[in-house]
Amino acid sequence: MIIAIPAIVAALTPVVKAALVSAGISAAVSGGIGAVGGAVEGYQEHGEINREVLDNAAHGALNGAKDGALIGGVFGPVGAFVGPAIAPAVQVVDDIARPVIQVADEVAGPIFNRIGTASHSLAMSADKVVYNTLKNVRNGAPPAIQKLLPKTKYSVGYGYVMDDAASGASKIGRSIDPKRRLGEVKGPSGAKPKIACTIPTYNMKALEDSLHAVYASQNLPNTGAGREWFNLSTSQVKAICN
Repeated sequence: MIIAIPAIVAALTPVVKAALVSAGISAAVSGGIGAVGGAVEGYQEHGEINREVLDNAAHGALNGAKDGALIGGVFGPVGAFVGPAIAPAVQVVDDIARPVIQVADEVAGPIFNRIGTASHSLAMSADKVVYNTLKNVRNGAPPAIQKLLPKTKYSVGYGYVMDDAASGASKIGRSIDPKRRLGEVKGPSGAKPKIACTIPTYNMKALEDSLHAVYASQNLPNTGAGREWFNLSTSQVKAICN
């Protein structure tokens, strides 16, 4: 019987196939949604998971599957008829819309990039004002009070990846000015590295810590160049930069 089912389905008309497939998918989706809805409703009413809550979930699944199968079975054949009829029109619309969307994306992309850059610069400026204000307050307080106040720090800035081509190592770090930081860094080979990318972020330390944790197994602690150097592949550097 199980072997005969595929042959029977294959012999059905496209309309009946569409009805069966649509009914099956709709029943599965509606059954799942009905079960969740029944469980939530029962829990809200009783405040705990008990037999009645589970019964509600089961009834919700059955009723949802039944309703979904009926709706899917009715509208599935409509798609079988309408789909081939409107396919040429859909293709024409797609051919017209795709170039328009492409142009819009090319125009809007740089605009959104500029907005993002301006927003990040503004956030950095605001962060610097807060930093300096809190720092001045702390420095102006008596020594006993200074010990109780947390040290202030920049949070807005950039994560960056620097490559030392001679050694093949990559540095994952953070700075409010990566170009200035580049002038202070030497790679494990002793040469000046190059910036692979910078990543604007509203929390430099969190970004740096998370990347260090992800690639901890590839850290190069014995290079003498510091704990921020890693043995990363080209694809891994691209993944970080993207």
